[in-house]
This record gives sequence, structure tokens and C-alpha cells, in this order.
Amino acid sequence: MEIHLTTRAAAEYNYLSSSAMTPEMAAEYLQGGCVELRTFSEMLRDQYPYPDIRTRLTAFLQAYETNATPASVARKVQNWLEGRNQPTHREDVFQIAFALDLTENQTSLLLGQCTEYGIHYRDPRDVIYAWFLRNDGSYEEARTFYQSLPPAPRMKDYPEVDCTYITGELQSVFLSAQTKEDLRKSYLNNIEKFGQLHVRAYRYFDKYMKQLTHPDNGWGDTFEQDYSIEKVMEQYLSFHMPSGRNRARYSVTQKLLKRNWPNATALKKSAPTRKTCPGSCCCSCTSSRKT
Repeated sequence: MEIHLTTRAAAEYNYLSSSAMTPEMAAEYLQGGCVELRTFSEMLRDQYPYPDIRTRLTAFLQAYETNATPASVARKVQNWLEGRNQPTHREDVFQIAFALDLTENQTSLLLGQCTEYGIHYRDPRDVIYAWFLRNDGSYEEARTFYQSLPPAPRMKDYPEVDCTYITGELQSVFLSAQTKEDLRKSYLNNIEKFGQLHVRAYRYFDKYMKQLTHPDNGWGDTFEQDYSIEKVMEQYLSFHMPSGRNRARYSVTQKLLKRNWPNATALKKSAPTRKTCPGSCCCSCTSSRKT
């Protein structure tokens, strides 16, 4: 997946990856906590540097959040703009994009800031919303059009075909769609491809989790016992990650690792204990793994 970097992030990346820095120097630089991170508020104001941003966002969101009071919507927008928090749902970011008439690339940047990845061309909703952004459509048009489409079929097994290039293929197909009818045909003709790479990634997850929970016996008569998910976490995956929630004394890198590091409970929920696939992919994977 293509990753779009802001100017500041690109400068940090180039600095860290330059031949002038050894790995040890880069590690010390990161541990020092001096990496300058862009906030959502900064990025949003860069994308839309006009004084009516607050009123425009508030009016737009109030039109769609009919169950929320005007005061609560206004407070949410204020918190975003003042950097107190940021959107956590991709739908919120798309609403912001349509409200401010942002481009597809600008929207991808905001999505990456809030949800860790930009526009996902293997996600049906992202593809449809991106098309309407690219063609100056409204949020209402995009949402109505997406809701009119049949859902992508749920896969019953792992695909054996090579899915490596699916993202690029799908992006190319939907970029060539000129009309809504073209868009609908593109969606229907490629409906089987959505989620395939998610399933492929899950297959690897399942494969290596089996190896951890059911290790092969050693040479001779050595017998390896089966491990529980908790034991796997302790034995292989914890890497002495602190268990407490207080991150005040952590460096930027440590905070990012701690924020995204799975604990035993999270891993156990993700493990294929039933014939289903975890995550947000549009598939229903089967697994014969014992638990």
C-alpha cells in the first residue's frame, strides 16, 4: 500500500534513513523523544487553512448526527481543532473530507493520521467514497450509492491465488471509471477481490500461530508440549513490554509500541478459535486449528 508522508514526516524519515546515521545513532535519536510529530489539528488546518473551518464542519456534522445535540457536535469539532483529540472512525474522517471539499490525497493523509492507514483500495467503502471525492460528488451521494451496492461476498476459504497485486489492480480499475454506471460495473466485476489480501495475511497469521502453540517435537525423544495463548505471549511475544498503563516516562517510540502492542487478551480474541476470520475484512475464513 502506498504511504503518503507529510513534509515534516518525510524529513524525519530521510534523516533517520540517511547514511549519515548508524542504527545506533538512529536508536538514540528516537529514544530521545525529539521526533516532531504532526498532530491531527495541524494537518487538518494545513489542508483547509480558512477561517470558516469550525462553522463549516459543525454545520455539516449536525446535518448527519441527528441523535446528537448541536452543543455536543460543536464541542467535538472544537476538540478536534484545538488538538484535544482526533476522530477514531474512518466515517468521521470521510465526513470531514466531504465537508471541506478535500482531495483524495488529502483525505488519505487524514485517514493515515487517525486510523494508521490511508484510503484502502481493497475496502469497498473506501473505494466508493474516494471516487466521489475525486469526481466532486457529495457525501450524501457517496453514502447512498454505497448503500445501494450488494455487499462483497464472504469468503469460505483462503484463496490460493497470488493476491500480491490486488491493491494496484483495484485502484487502476476504479480510477478509470468515468461515470456512476462505470463505477457500479467496476464494483460488480471486481466484487470477488475485496478482502482477498486480508485473508492471505490471516492465513500467515494462522500458520505461524499454530507453530507457536503446537511446536514441533525436537530431535530424538524430546517432546514439546502445546502452549496456551497466554504462554505464547509470555514466551515469544511480550519482549519484556511493561504491563502498566502509565506511559508518562516513555519515549515517543516506546509510547507508539506500547499503544499498539497486543496483550494476551487481545491476541486471544484474534486467534481463530472458531471458523471465522478476525478483523474487518469482508470474508469468512475457515480454519481447522485446534484451540
